[in-house]
Amino acid sequence: LFGGTFGGQPEYFRQRWNKEPGLVAQYLNDTADYVLAHPNTPVHQALRQVLQDRGVSFQGHVRQMLLLQLRLVHDYLKYYHRYHVHRVLVEAGLRLTTFGFPHLLDGCPFGRWLDFRPPVSAAEIPQLMAKSHIALNVNADMAEGIHDRVFSGMLNGACVVSEDNSLLSSWFTPEEEISVYSI
Repeated sequence: LFGGTFGGQPEYFRQRWNKEPGLVAQYLNDTADYVLAHPNTPVHQALRQVLQDRGVSFQGHVRQMLLLQLRLVHDYLKYYHRYHVHRVLVEAGLRLTTFGFPHLLDGCPFGRWLDFRPPVSAAEIPQLMAKSHIALNVNADMAEGIHDRVFSGMLNGACVVSEDNSLLSSWFTPEEEISVYSI
């Protein structure tokens, strides 16, 4: 099974943005929590909703501060989902080949059951997928799109397992052409 990049403990990203001034950190925490509660919501839409719910204008200094840190929320959500999907698959007894830097396994309770390998270039991914029976696509950063991993996996003969979203469902027949799951 090809599982993509493993980002380690996702809380690392929350710790980084929590160093921001009070309200900025709170808005970013609330944005991450909103997306976790509403999985197919893009991060930028979640931020707008969080601010609208609090009557805060998304302009000027507030906008600039939040946009600078929004990438951390995006990365947190991506690695949060990957971390939990990896955990569930390992607990189910699957052997998962994943890529990343060895220090990312520090403190990971299921790390010893991962076939952990160093990072690879994008050019190497199709060859890896051709050797895989299953290609895992954790879609947290693609609420309104489809990652190329879906197509690379299919073109290389792997069964693609992906988080569901409306675009995937409109292009493919779930459980017939692609296996989907919800977090």
